[in-house]
Amino acid sequence: MFRTRQAPSPTGYLHFGTARQMLFTKLLAMANNGTWYLRVDDTDRNRLQPDAVVNMLDAMQQLGLLADEGVTNQPTGKADVEPDDFYGVYQTGEFGPYIQSQRLGLYHEHAQQLIDKRLAYWSYLTEEEKEELMQIKKVTKRPVNYYKATVEKYGEESLFASVQDALKDPRKPALKFRLQRDETIECTDELLGKTSFDLRLEEDFNILKSDGYPTYHLAHLIDDKLMETSLVIRAQEWYPSLPKHVAMFRDYWGVEPKYIHLPFILGETGTKKMSKRDGNVNMKDWIDKGYLPEAVINYLAFLGWNPGTEKELYLDKNDFDIYANPELRGKTLSEIRSIRLQNLMNRLAAEFTFDKLQKAPARFSLDKLNWFNREYIKLMTVEEFNWRMAENKLAQSHPEKKFRRGEYAYLVDFKNQQVYGNPEDPQNQKITNGRDGLLYPIGGGADAGETPLQTLTREIREESMGQLEIDPQQAIPVATLNIPSGHTWEYDNGTWEGKQMNIWVYPTLPHQIEERTIQDGGTFVFKWVDLAEVIETNNYVTYPVWKHFCAVNNLELFQPTKLILTDYAASVLDKNRITSLWEKGTESNCVTNWQKPEQELVKWKKISIEESIANVTEIAQQIEKISIDLQPFQADFYNSIFTTTAEEKFTQLVAKWEEQLKLWLKENNKDIGSYLWPLRVTLSGAERSPSPFELLAILDIEEVKKRIEQVIG
Repeated sequence: MFRTRQAPSPTGYLHFGTARQMLFTKLLAMANNGTWYLRVDDTDRNRLQPDAVVNMLDAMQQLGLLADEGVTNQPTGKADVEPDDFYGVYQTGEFGPYIQSQRLGLYHEHAQQLIDKRLAYWSYLTEEEKEELMQIKKVTKRPVNYYKATVEKYGEESLFASVQDALKDPRKPALKFRLQRDETIECTDELLGKTSFDLRLEEDFNILKSDGYPTYHLAHLIDDKLMETSLVIRAQEWYPSLPKHVAMFRDYWGVEPKYIHLPFILGETGTKKMSKRDGNVNMKDWIDKGYLPEAVINYLAFLGWNPGTEKELYLDKNDFDIYANPELRGKTLSEIRSIRLQNLMNRLAAEFTFDKLQKAPARFSLDKLNWFNREYIKLMTVEEFNWRMAENKLAQSHPEKKFRRGEYAYLVDFKNQQVYGNPEDPQNQKITNGRDGLLYPIGGGADAGETPLQTLTREIREESMGQLEIDPQQAIPVATLNIPSGHTWEYDNGTWEGKQMNIWVYPTLPHQIEERTIQDGGTFVFKWVDLAEVIETNNYVTYPVWKHFCAVNNLELFQPTKLILTDYAASVLDKNRITSLWEKGTESNCVTNWQKPEQELVKWKKISIEESIANVTEIAQQIEKISIDLQPFQADFYNSIFTTTAEEKFTQLVAKWEEQLKLWLKENNKDIGSYLWPLRVTLSGAERSPSPFELLAILDIEEVKKRIEQVIG
């Protein structure tokens, strides 16, 4: 059976190049009906970062790079090993443990057999002695004969001491493999072909360190044989070690696995290996910055692979149609993404073969990655676009000080779809349209040593000063939001940067809530708030999240308010223009957060301010007349917001506005710029914005008249 693997070290984040390597490994396993498994190479104890395993697995899950076997971030229900106390991860499969530090006894057992076969020996050379040998090497330009040097200084008998005795030896010897010999070895790389290596030019190398942990060389020899690995895919930096590993396998096992050494990914200059200077190499940061996992995976596939066709996008509009596609209907956003990523992997794997891999290094191109991301954002429905924005919580403003009491759970009356809030001062505080209102997130992250629900329960008790105790089993999950690490907010004289925000609602009945006296003699106030009002002004739980929550839980959904619908409609301006989700609002902000422009900005360059204002006044009269004819088309557009036809109807409406206004300008011999520039600035409040026709398609006539009146005075 075809089996291949990845064995990353838990020493940091999931690197861009490692993610590409994982993808190629997974695709080749799929293409050969095989298995891809994941080990953790944590034998370098000095560089170990315990959180790195969980962070890596989380990033892999977001990208759909889930292994068939091995280390995982959640139980699978099949052949599971208990969660690891140190890393907090699970293992599944018949060849475990898959965490290499848990296999020390196995490594020592095989190290002893290598010693018994005289394939390995202990080196007692001191640092000074090794440095002396290196100086001789520089002069003679010949490889060091470590075996001969050790025998001459320490005698041959001690070189083959038992593992148990050697590890207790105060001299701290290291076990070396005997590679240097009078022999030529032929090695094959499935991508690069055959190469002969003269082992007289090689040097013996360490396979077991003095601390008892194996080097990669020994772990590779033992694990890849015992785990029945048929193909090893790794970075090209390991190619010089190929003769070492082929010799080891042939000496000890008789046969080696197949190898592929993937070329490096070069930076944008094409002169050296990709680094942070060429863009962030942490895969999770790309997702946090608003790059879709589908786009990232599709782009990674083309970094060193060529299908031999003009095809680049392996998903199409049907894959993003959450209304018509039965496979996606009724699923959570994470489920939809998983299904879509699996479909993407299946299509790539169907064409993924050894002969289509490129031997030359690939070159990273931010422009190309941006192109993939733009194209996939365009394929989304308007609803999913807003849904993802709600999930990622990107590029939104946040008050300097969070509203504390009652922020972690909303008590929702599902029958009336109303919610209990907890205002400190109901008379002076109110929810505003500016996203700076009273009620904030209905969730929170998990504190150290607690699950998210434990943190929720404790903080509600603390924030209500003991007046509200919830049953965590009744808290209903709504969503998990990934707030990117690039955002830092201040509150209570402290800060928090990035977070996973877990969102719940807690069902209740009116008689269960009442005014309660708190310790300082004040009153802990609960107040009914309409859920639509909360959601339209909430920074975290927006309408698409709640809409899907109601669908999954078979709850009747309140009708979206005018503000919610306007936000949806305005998002069309962003969806087909932005490169990443970070940029949400760059085009639509002029609709949802209009600011009156300075009159100087309204001025068209060829005419005076007075004439520009007069032109706005004149064209406003024509706009009001045209709006009567186009009102049914605008209503049709708004009614289609939650369908796949929304953008088509928007485009048609924009075209009608453009046709009608330009016809009036032409028939009356009006200069286009001197009318449309002042109109666009008036409607948008900004020097740069979407066209006036797009703004007129979204704004209702009353809002248009209000903005014009404020500008012209």
